Amino acid sequence: MSSELYSKIYNFLVTAKQEHITATSVIYQGIEEDPWISQNDLRSVVDQAIGFVSNLYAEEPLRQLKLLRILPQFEIAFEGVCSLRDIGAVKTNKERPLNSDEIKKNINELKAKLKKNTTTPINQHLYFGINNVNISELSWMEPLASQVISDESEVVKKLPGQFKNTFMKPVRQMVPLSLPSAVKRK
Repeated sequence: MSSELYSKIYNFLVTAKQEHITATSVIYQGIEEDPWISQNDLRSVVDQAIGFVSNLYAEEPLRQLKLLRILPQFEIAFEGVCSLRDIGAVKTNKERPLNSDEIKKNINELKAKLKKNTTTPINQHLYFGINNVNISELSWMEPLASQVISDESEVVKKLPGQFKNTFMKPVRQMVPLSLPSAVKRK
């Protein structure tokens, strides 16, 4: 369970006005924090938060009643918030994770781009390195799944020394030799 997600939902339940505490508003808090969380994972977090918060409000029966109404309405509210997210009515700042077919397509496109110019030795090494990657083991969180060859990837780490230097040359060129006079050190 994400502690940030739990904290966000817990804080919402503790600080929100009573009339704003609904299954939909609680689920929205969760979807805003983690747009692609599963229904069961979010339910578990919400259930735990409600358990702790309802103990805080033992002397406030109306607030407790609001809290107790959340879980029975959870499934329908989750479906509604996810539907709004999917049609773009609820904006999130996180992209949808790639599925295995999209990852496979991206890797094949990347290999095709590298194969077009295998006359350069570095492209040959990158192509063969990517060709040896087990696509089924890639997750959507890895840059390679999105056609990005990261300097921290195994493909780059396995490059021979001179090719690794060639690959990293643009990075070194982006670092200024000296800071401009307008930039002051603290």
